[in-house]
Amino acid sequence: GVAIGAGSGELDLTTTGTLDINSAALDIDTSGAVTIDATGAASHVAITTAHTSGVAFHLDANANAASEVQIDAGILDIDVTGVSTIDTTSLTVTAPVVTFTSADANDPIVSIINTNNDATGASLRLIKNAADGEIAASDIAGLISFRADDADNNETEYVRFQALAAAVTAGSESGKLNIGVATTTSGALADVVTITGGTAASDSTVAIAGNLTVAGTTTTQNTVLVENTVSVLVFEGADDDSHATTLKVVEPTATLSYSLPNLSAGDYFLPAIAGTATDASAAVTAA
Repeated sequence: GVAIGAGSGELDLTTTGTLDINSAALDIDTSGAVTIDATGAASHVAITTAHTSGVAFHLDANANAASEVQIDAGILDIDVTGVSTIDTTSLTVTAPVVTFTSADANDPIVSIINTNNDATGASLRLIKNAADGEIAASDIAGLISFRADDADNNETEYVRFQALAAAVTAGSESGKLNIGVATTTSGALADVVTITGGTAASDSTVAIAGNLTVAGTTTTQNTVLVENTVSVLVFEGADDDSHATTLKVVEPTATLSYSLPNLSAGDYFLPAIAGTATDASAAVTAA
């Protein structure tokens, strides 16, 4: 072999052309720093290997010593034709926008996988952490937006899940969730479902701005309050046609209560009320 010894001094290799080192292996051992400066505006440093399997390029920063690997660049471009794996106890990305792009059908897919053999699962957290340590009531805690192009290739928001910090007093916080969809009048987003936390789950509210269709059984506990309508119940029957039975309530001028009596088992019919009468005097009481 060829050994070049510089002792405790400095080894300086200077060339105005190309420095070409051809070797079966190149081993550089130093207790100090190794610096490669490419000072030309169009210069670059390339490390190329023809390796076909296994470890082709290894950068070891002594993980047991809390060492750092730093990459400072205007643009970082990593092209990998296979699988990319980052093994770490924690990963932090500080950036205003993170984009995953794929031209394949049904891609990209983002999977969060928990392999622990217990009763817990993976978590997705959207955290609002104000710089001053405080947030105000009704501040947005997180938002999930579903977007796609319209017929004119305009990016349009079609569905949004928006979570708000409705009340922020320590010890008595409450949340609010708005579910919005684009509506055809203008294409603008409108909240159609709003869930607001109360003092407990039992007095929290779910508000639905549009129509509600339930295909199965509806079970309601406590009081049912129907407001701002005259035609309150419409019974379509088994056939979805032009015939229906509508139960109406005349605008009340006093507080009224109607009670269904407790009877023996059997089938019963409500008595008919003659004509268009609106008072109990016209009720037919006979069975």
